[in-house]
Amino acid sequence: MNSLNNVINISQIMQVAVTPVFLLAGIGALLNVMSARLGRVKDRMRNIQSASFRCKEDREKMVLNKARLKLIFRSRCCYGAICFAVGSGLFVCFTIITLFIEGLYKVDASFFIAFLFMACMTFLIISLIFMVIEVFIATRSIHKKIEDTEIVMSQRIK
Repeated sequence: MNSLNNVINISQIMQVAVTPVFLLAGIGALLNVMSARLGRVKDRMRNIQSASFRCKEDREKMVLNKARLKLIFRSRCCYGAICFAVGSGLFVCFTIITLFIEGLYKVDASFFIAFLFMACMTFLIISLIFMVIEVFIATRSIHKKIEDTEIVMSQRIK
């Protein structure tokens, strides 16, 4: 009979732990998007650096350097978003582990679970703020009058 109670108890714990697991899946999807954005920024940086090595005019170098500085800021935002999303994911994992410890050993860890979940949400919010800043910077350069970056780069590719 004790064995049956343990199976039921573990089953109940797993049902409670499913919700954070879905959150973890969402964080994983966000990490995938953020990593792809960081990769695109790095690819763009390689193209700009390659074009700047071939530049001879100071004006062209200045235009490419300005674009490079924007990309550096964007990559830092992506990196910050990724770091905080990973931290959020770790807090989800700690929450799940704590749920199992609480259920298996009959320890009241409700305040600790609440703390872990609030920390998870705080990290996720910060991560999303970094991501919004990066997207804002990326789209702002699209909606503004296109600077000479593309012209300079197209001349340097030839």
